[in-house]
Amino acid sequence: MRFDLTNPEMLLPGKGNEAVSMKGRVVDKAQFEAMKKEFYQIRKWDAATGLPTAARLGELGLGDVAAELKQKKLVR
Repeated sequence: MRFDLTNPEMLLPGKGNEAVSMKGRVVDKAQFEAMKKEFYQIRKWDAATGLPTAARLGELGLGDVAAELKQKKLVR
């Protein structure tokens, strides 16, 4: 069985590689938002904007990018 997101039945591997259909399922918004916030925090991004912080860009050797984005008020 082929598992990919382009199959119309939304089949994904489950326990023991059993095919599980995700068709029609919805994500709990509060749980999604909490996971998204944690994702941003782990990566040292601004959770409010979803962008890397100026400090993080500096850590990555992208201080020049951070300075330009600060001028445009896109990062904190």
